[in-house]
Amino acid sequence: MKKIAVILFVIMLSAMLFGKMPTIKKEGSLLLIKGDFEIDKNITRVLEREEFVQLKMENSATIGDYGEAELPAFSKLVSLPAVGNYVLSDFKYDFETVNLGQKIVPNGWEDKISPKNEFYARDKWFPEEVVIISKPNIMRGVRFSQITIAAVQYNPQQNKLRILKNIRAEFQIDENNRENPLIGERNICSKSFEDLAKKNIFGFQRERSSANGKYLFIIPNSNLIENNIEELARWKEKLGFATEIVRTSETGMSNSEIKNYIQNAYDTWEVPPEFVVLVGDQDGTYAIPTFFVDGYLTPTDVSDLPYSLLEGEDYFPDVMLGRLSYRTPFQLQTIISKIINYEKNPVGGNWMKKALMTCYFDYNFASPRETKVAIREKLLDFDFTVVDTFFSPYQSNSGQLMNMINQGYSFINYRGYGSYDYWVGGYGHLLDSYHVENLANGFMLPMVTGIVCGGGDYGATEAPSCFGETWLNAGNPSSPKGAIAFIGPSERDTKTQFNNANDIGIYQGITQENLFRCGEMLLRGKMEMYKDYPTCHNWGNSLNSDQFYFYVYNLLGDPGLSIWTDIPKNVSVFFNSPLNSSQNFVAVQIDAQENEKSGFIVAITNEDSLIAAGITNELGKTNIPVSLFPGEYEITVSKQGYIPQTEDLSVEESGALGLVSYIFNPSTVLGEDINLQITIKNLGEIDASDINVSLTSEDGLTNVLSGNLLLTSIPAAETETCQFTVNFVKLWDSSRIRELKLNIDSNYGEQEFLIPVEIQAPELTFTGLNVPDMENQLLQNSEAEVYVVLQNLGNIFSGNFTAELNSLNNNVEIISGTSSYENITAGSSGMCFQPFMINIGNVVSGELARFRLDVFSNGDLVQQIFFDYPIGIIDENAPTFCDYGYCAIESADNTSFAAPDYNWIELRPNSGGSGTSVSIDYSTSDGYLDIVDLPADFHFRYFGKTFDKITIASNGYVNLGESRVIFHRNRTIPSGVGPNNMIAPFWDDLSGGTVYYLYDAVNHYFVVEWYHTNNTNSPYYNNTFEVILYDSEYYPTANGDGKILFQYKEIHNIDQYDNYATVGIENETQDNGILITYSNIYVPTAHTDL
Repeated sequence: MKKIAVILFVIMLSAMLFGKMPTIKKEGSLLLIKGDFEIDKNITRVLEREEFVQLKMENSATIGDYGEAELPAFSKLVSLPAVGNYVLSDFKYDFETVNLGQKIVPNGWEDKISPKNEFYARDKWFPEEVVIISKPNIMRGVRFSQITIAAVQYNPQQNKLRILKNIRAEFQIDENNRENPLIGERNICSKSFEDLAKKNIFGFQRERSSANGKYLFIIPNSNLIENNIEELARWKEKLGFATEIVRTSETGMSNSEIKNYIQNAYDTWEVPPEFVVLVGDQDGTYAIPTFFVDGYLTPTDVSDLPYSLLEGEDYFPDVMLGRLSYRTPFQLQTIISKIINYEKNPVGGNWMKKALMTCYFDYNFASPRETKVAIREKLLDFDFTVVDTFFSPYQSNSGQLMNMINQGYSFINYRGYGSYDYWVGGYGHLLDSYHVENLANGFMLPMVTGIVCGGGDYGATEAPSCFGETWLNAGNPSSPKGAIAFIGPSERDTKTQFNNANDIGIYQGITQENLFRCGEMLLRGKMEMYKDYPTCHNWGNSLNSDQFYFYVYNLLGDPGLSIWTDIPKNVSVFFNSPLNSSQNFVAVQIDAQENEKSGFIVAITNEDSLIAAGITNELGKTNIPVSLFPGEYEITVSKQGYIPQTEDLSVEESGALGLVSYIFNPSTVLGEDINLQITIKNLGEIDASDINVSLTSEDGLTNVLSGNLLLTSIPAAETETCQFTVNFVKLWDSSRIRELKLNIDSNYGEQEFLIPVEIQAPELTFTGLNVPDMENQLLQNSEAEVYVVLQNLGNIFSGNFTAELNSLNNNVEIISGTSSYENITAGSSGMCFQPFMINIGNVVSGELARFRLDVFSNGDLVQQIFFDYPIGIIDENAPTFCDYGYCAIESADNTSFAAPDYNWIELRPNSGGSGTSVSIDYSTSDGYLDIVDLPADFHFRYFGKTFDKITIASNGYVNLGESRVIFHRNRTIPSGVGPNNMIAPFWDDLSGGTVYYLYDAVNHYFVVEWYHTNNTNSPYYNNTFEVILYDSEYYPTANGDGKILFQYKEIHNIDQYDNYATVGIENETQDNGILITYSNIYVPTAHTDL
């Protein structure tokens, strides 16, 4: 029996059980990693009839060579400046020594790699180097390296383990390290690469790219092929992509010549390509050659990665690259039809919210199934309605699998065994090229991720097409089948651990990072391998090198295509048509479902090119600066999740006034009166008369000081110059768009012109707090000197400025709140010259000090920066807070708050309690609910709202108010899955036992007890726990919300098949709350009791 104490939620919580990892943060010029390691669980593995132990730690990397001990580690990708790399400047740690009963399992055990006897005989601690810093990498202008800290050290001869504790590692940039520098400062922004960097590289902050990028199509020297690809290019332009089509007669026929062409385009084009599409097989009549690298099972493997390596001396790509592989023009027409119809005219139904997880596994090769289960849960968390499974050898009927695919899936994901044209099942081929060619899924085309040997070997000589090529080109233009794209390797003997990491990484990017483009998925999977295997970066083979997998995994498909992950929504577009050719902008308004009006790409195209594009703001508006000749155009509006909408635009010949030019003198300097000179020309054939000219602004950031003129006339074909005075508000925000409108009323009628203003301004952001005397911590009941570190994200230098620090809550008092800063250049950081003095109150560790920094330039307030900073030593002894104000205090916490005591309130009558067994209002095979009226004299306020009903669920949670939906599959908190106003002492798929409730009118609390419930997947362990709600009137808190107590009499958090249990609380809108644990991962402030 395991007795767990208590968690008290107060605007408070008692105890639980999870593995922890160190935390990383930036403190001025230092990068700090600190914390403890704890092993989540030990799993017995059998290899060559010997039992080994596998150490499991959630979200950890793996170090150790094949055949040597598989050891967990902490690993982070960290942003770097243009030159230099991090070096370890200080490192302290303790360790706990553990005697093991079994040897640690060797790396590669699942691929039946034999343990190296010489390693296990050594009396030495491994790894010898606890801290590893990688070489710098560059990924389209984003420079970063990897920092890894071993979680344990292992002595194989003594069979002992050291678990690292109390880690404190400090790193600083060594600017003398000139390895792999970032050369030049060209604008090579890419939304795809920046989205990847923001989610995966610590410290990356650049957010400047929102428009779609540029496609480069490289095609064989064929008129027929060019005519076909023109159709695809014209469609991509409607989506806002610039395009370029180039033949091999221009690039050169060899792979090196084509690579040089791409390199030159990347280096010199004003808009470098973001997506490169190779249109052809690697050999044959319509060939675009590939590269070859040394293989593992076969002498060589095909690879297109070298085409994308354009910046730096590393193996991270700088463009998203895919191959449209075909043998005949008809196959290419089929692929193009698939792509255009998939994006333009998606087939209706809910198939876009469905996925299929399929694999082959056995007792000694179980991780493919485990990986499929984990990805399935990610997709269900992502609100996919159905994620089917087809696990061989339990299911091996290929016809049944084909029928399932014919019903439509957005994703099909396979792990197991495979080759160049099939996936393995328990009794032969589970699915092969013949099966794919005989599918009937039509335009319900899935993204196929075949993370298994050989499926992407488009260099295979045994058949005209490999498995991935067959998926891509199956069917015909009007009746397609197969897939929209395929990710798979050319190597025919890939290894389990790398494939599992790749697979998880792809779907982590989709479900958690909104990476929906095919090229993004390919790179996200590779980044996961890089992160998970920090000692495998050198070139090698499938046994020992993540770099090898970067080369052999390729995309067969369009790298810029976005995969549907929800039922498409509709958008409406509004604009004036016809327009007068004298007008210098097009104003577009969209109306979308669910009030999602920002971020739509609005593209203006004609029959052969993209003319201009804009992006809608939060009101659904955009003004696109463009001068159009008379003629017919189209406007297309598009966004992920919406069906693109195209409407016709007509432009008529002008017989009116036109805006010829405008000049600011001086340039757009903030806070100064600026002369704006505007030149107007009469484009008509008659004189313009009675001309009223007015200048206006609606952005709230521009003052028009003199904006009205009256002109008597402008003769035909003549010009007139007008003078205005404007003042741009001195606000440091380089990202805000400022616009002026020129309105002209004359005998030609009313006309309006746009004058966009490109502001040169600094823009500061908070990056850290230096507290030299307290190791950069704000400690309670003390005075502290603090230095605020700022980064300039703007486009010009800041100059010297001053700042005033203000406290926004009672946790900190400002003693001396004024300081000064020296000039911070664009992209650089700076720290205040004099420290601010603050007094830190007697508050609980983990509470936040909330600040506002007012920035002044020459006495003018130019920016206000808001930031928070935690108070106290943040570790498992600190409470856990949410933004609303609730905090969770565990019985094991050691804080200035009194930790809650374990005092079980028994409800079961047979055990001496007075509780009432719940009745059943709603019941399914997944559990049951009872909606209970709270007593009239019981007042419980939760997240600011008082309730008179409570819904009690058999699956270990309650929610305030009524709910009629049973949620047996637990998720994280907060999230959109689960009931509103949830209180979850142990949310899991539970069955058996009895649930009781009791209102104690004397002590003014309401109790719910779950007695002897067990986990559906592990029915042999009983769980007994309870939640106590305290009357807000008798147990007052700071803001009137009620206290909540979780108590655990016997608990077994062992549901490893379905994300373990979730513990925490959540508000009505499901966007605020406290999570203690989910999926056996504990927040840093939670205790672990395994």
